[in-house]
Amino acid sequence: MFGFLLDILFPEYCVVCGSFLFLEHHGVACRKCWNAHFFMYTGRKCSVCGHPVERGDPLGLCARCRRSVRRFPFDRVEYFTLYDGLPKLAIKALKFERKLKVAHSIGKTILHHLRHFISRNRVDMVVPVPMHPESLKERGFNQCEEILKSANIR
Repeated sequence: MFGFLLDILFPEYCVVCGSFLFLEHHGVACRKCWNAHFFMYTGRKCSVCGHPVERGDPLGLCARCRRSVRRFPFDRVEYFTLYDGLPKLAIKALKFERKLKVAHSIGKTILHHLRHFISRNRVDMVVPVPMHPESLKERGFNQCEEILKSANIR
């Protein structure tokens, strides 16, 4: 009932198709656009930094890592989707417009991928990226923590 009233009193529209967001939506996009634009990236990733790699690169390296020898203090990078289009707009809405419903949607969207990754790699602990205390005080929440809560990762 509360969601119904909010949607009527403060109408919002899908950032992709412009349709009125009513009840079953993801905070910034309708269900149809969310499913069409917020999906798992399945392309090749650089074996050093995780950046998407062009097809046919024999070394499996991105252009930056091919040009210079780069080393990082981690084994690899894992991500669900590219930070572009709807995912980028959704994360910005979560962080800067305080649309916590987006965190719930992202958490539910990545849930199976994240659980599979944790299980497959025998991950002992998942820690949200810490925020600077001033940013946390200003925003009032840690977006990574909210996404993990929504994915039931604690």
